[in-house]
Amino acid sequence: MSDISRESMNYILQEIKQINFGQLTLVAQDRKLVQVERFEKIRLKDGVPVQAGPTAGRGRVAVAPAGQEGRRLEDVINKEFAKLAYGRLNIIIQAGGVIQLEKTEQQRFTGLYGEGI
Repeated sequence: MSDISRESMNYILQEIKQINFGQLTLVAQDRKLVQVERFEKIRLKDGVPVQAGPTAGRGRVAVAPAGQEGRRLEDVINKEFAKLAYGRLNIIIQAGGVIQLEKTEQQRFTGLYGEGI
């Protein structure tokens, strides 16, 4: 089980606040956070970029998933990331707020025909 360091979590939460539409991906390798990937979509209306305003959910980083009210997003991210030895935790953001977490777990195989696949 691995926790995300305080410094890394602060960075993650800050990046989430900067994204209107897109995702932040946390990459786990050997139960450690080794990479953060940022993907942002720019919405256009009549060919002009649209910025989400404060009423569009900007900065909703304390929202917990359904059924887990009262938990901070930080706690949920730590809990879900700790389950990954190898893989990705995608934090999906729409209108400036986190709406979903998606996990992709990878498993390493050794000893089949040498080391790895």
